This record gives sequence, structure tokens and C-alpha cells, in this order.
Amino acid sequence: MQIALYSTILSRGGAERYIAYLSKYLSKKNIPHLLLLDRDEITYQYGDSAEVIILRDYLKVFRIIFPNRLIDIIALRRIRFNRKFSSLISGTDKSIVNSVFISKCKKISVCQNNLSRKYLDISNSLLRKISLYFLRKGFNRSSFKFAVSEGVLKSMRDFSIEGKIYNTRNCVDREHFSENENYITNPLNLKLINVGNLIEQKNHKLLIRIIKSLKDQNIEVSLEILGEGELRTELTDYIKELELEKNVTLLGFITKEAYLKTLKSADIFILTSIFEGMPLAILEAMSVGLPIIANDCESGPREILDNGKFGKLIEFNNEKSFVNAVNEVKENYLKFSNLSKKRASYYEYDKIFDDFFESTELIIK
Repeated sequence: MQIALYSTILSRGGAERYIAYLSKYLSKKNIPHLLLLDRDEITYQYGDSAEVIILRDYLKVFRIIFPNRLIDIIALRRIRFNRKFSSLISGTDKSIVNSVFISKCKKISVCQNNLSRKYLDISNSLLRKISLYFLRKGFNRSSFKFAVSEGVLKSMRDFSIEGKIYNTRNCVDREHFSENENYITNPLNLKLINVGNLIEQKNHKLLIRIIKSLKDQNIEVSLEILGEGELRTELTDYIKELELEKNVTLLGFITKEAYLKTLKSADIFILTSIFEGMPLAILEAMSVGLPIIANDCESGPREILDNGKFGKLIEFNNEKSFVNAVNEVKENYLKFSNLSKKRASYYEYDKIFDDFFESTELIIK
């Protein structure tokens, strides 16, 4: 038996991080496996038992003429024929779509996204409709389907995904995200952090207004936002409009080393998203002991924080409640930091993948 893990890239997102952790888990058990990626974009650490295969390295001459998506599918089929892997675990929407076109192996799909929300306002173009048709087909043809949260599972049902759907969770490597000391790094300047692409879903304008409100209370506060996206210019202008250039920094994408250092230098993690799947950024922030303040959005934060037992769960988009929560956490920092560390242990990847492989009936020794 040989297992193949499949992701578009191994960088940037929670779905990609899940595949990277899965590779590390297999390697800890000394299980050789294939790690299939569409593109050679790797910033996440993967297991040393993995053999990395980049699909874009196949059939390069044809890519001059034909779309990469088509050639990726042909490359995937060729790899399946040559390497004869018996199980394929796909972790991104694109890899799940491509899995439709291979056969004679057990296909396992992991859904990270709130599908009904992510694709709610999409273009009605024929190309998009075809892509969504094959995404449904990819899930429905899978031997096993997993959702990373109850909200994601519900969205899969709304998206017409049939059959049994198993639960899994996003996870963290707590050894990598070693804990911080339990204190505010600089009591004179409260440092908040957010991780997320600069898109409408992440609701960054609300976050920026929260900083404005805190500043108006004469609280020395700063915010760093890690991520990149289509709203960079608009958000930059909004920061200038509210005269927060010295308080809010858009860091863009940074290296994994810089990410860990930046995360550990912060005091509080704050999330204002309109909807989520199961935000990995919250789990990583918890692992270093950062208190969490999160919007009670559709799917994700409520489950992670267990209805507010392990952090501040804020009434949806209530700006005043966010501001009050920041002040409460600041005054009770040790309590909220310890709650984060306690909850993070529930998401350790070893535990999660033990359950994962038990569900899939793959024998891992």
C-alpha cells in the first residue's frame, strides 16, 4: 500500500498546512508516502518520509499550448499509473476536483471551506459552473469525506455533498509553536495581530475601526495584519482616512521564521471574519499562548472557543463588544493566555490523525 497526499501548493493556507501535518504524522510512523503538489511553492515543513512530486514538472512542452489545469490532470493520471498508489488524500478544492479524473485507488477528501458561503456570490460563468460541478463530483466520488468543523459539514450538505461525512479538525504542531511566557510584551503598547488574506471575508475594516476606538480611549495600541490580497489598496486608504498609519501595519506574506517570531511578539489575536471554516490561525495563536478575541461568525470560532469558554466570542460584528473584550483581556491576561494553551492541546495533530486513519480504515503502524 502506498499513500499519496495531494495539495495545490504547500504554503499560505489551512488546507495546505493540514496536508503538511499529515505528512509529518506519517513520517513519525516511518511510513513512506508521496506528496503531490501542482506547483513548487513550499514554505510549510513536511515529513522526511515524503517523496515530493511537482505536477508542473511533467509534460512541460505541452503547457506552452494547453492550459495548466488540463496538463495537471494528465500528469496526475500518469503518476497514478507509474507509481500505483493505493490511496489519495486531497486537501484543497482544486486537488479534489482533479481527483475525479483518476481511478483504481481509494480517494479521501478533506473539506476546509464553508462551501455554501465561499461560492455564494460567484460568477455564473460556464467555466465556474463546470468547476463547481466537478468539485461536487470529487467529493461524492470519494470513499471518505471529512469536514474540519460542524459548520463546514453543514455547508457540505447545503452544497449537495451526499453520503456519510466524517469529522476531523484542523491541527497544530505544538512542538513547533512553543509557548510564550504569560505576560504582555510591552504594557505601554498593546500589540494585536490578525492573520488572513486581504479579502471581504476577513472583514478587516471592522478590525481597523476597533483599533480606532481603542486609540480614542487613549490606549496605546498597534495592529499587524499578516496576509495579502485584492483589498490592499482599499485598506491602506482606509487606514490613512482614520489616521492610523502609526498603529496599523499590513505585513503581507512573510517567511515561516518571521511568522513565528511575529506571532510570539504579539499580545492578543483578534479575528473579525464574516465566515470561516476552522481558522488555523486561531489554533496557532493559541499554541503560543495568545488570548483569542473572535467574531461569532458562521463556522469555526464558536467550536474552537467552545462557546466562549476558551476565549472571548463576540456578538457578530459588534464593534463595542470587541473594544470591551480587548480591555477585559488586557486586565486578565494570565487567565486568558492559560485558557488558550489549554485548548490548543485538544488540536495536537497526533491525536487528530490517529482518529482520521481509524475512520478511513487505512492501516497505519
